[in-house]
Amino acid sequence: MATAIFNIVRRPLEGQSKKLLESAIGIMTGHGMNGNVTSSLTSFDPTAGIHVTSTLNFQSLSGLEELQDSFYSNEEMQDAWDETALLCKSVSTTVLEVVVPPENVPDNPKYMLRTIATAKRGKREELIDLALSMRDRSNSNKAGILKPMNSFQRIRLTRVYGSLEDLSAAINVSNAEYGSTLEKFIALTDSVTRSVSRIHYLNR
Repeated sequence: MATAIFNIVRRPLEGQSKKLLESAIGIMTGHGMNGNVTSSLTSFDPTAGIHVTSTLNFQSLSGLEELQDSFYSNEEMQDAWDETALLCKSVSTTVLEVVVPPENVPDNPKYMLRTIATAKRGKREELIDLALSMRDRSNSNKAGILKPMNSFQRIRLTRVYGSLEDLSAAINVSNAEYGSTLEKFIALTDSVTRSVSRIHYLNR
């Protein structure tokens, strides 16, 4: 079970989306990394354009640290990173700690729903507890809950689906099912945003 996640979010230059996606997948497959590569169908910020996200899963933060140690001592890995970066407008990275992983996920999922909730100041742990209680009420496809290391307030919920129809149905059922609990969730947050992405590479 992954307890730490390293996200690399790359925004492609105009006309470089295909090459960037191929490069991101090639890096993952070349090193046999556990994780996934997605491209955005919808974005958190509609003004930011599309992005390609690489998600690397680690059993511990020590595993991520070991990868970084290898990276900084290996010029080939650094060159590959820079070559991929040349295809991008920007590259950003995030480390997330896994509170609970996704459960009961479908085989060969095609889409990923990421929800970022920004808690009111001092309310993140309360928001996590509420998210856990909402998750426990679901009998299938339970969301993974993560805490970004670069934020005191944000949490991320992640689920995967076999089709857009399944994704849409799950969102609509959740809204109707949780009722007052969803209202409590909203009351604890300053903002909630979603993105939908297509999964191109997945290695569990």
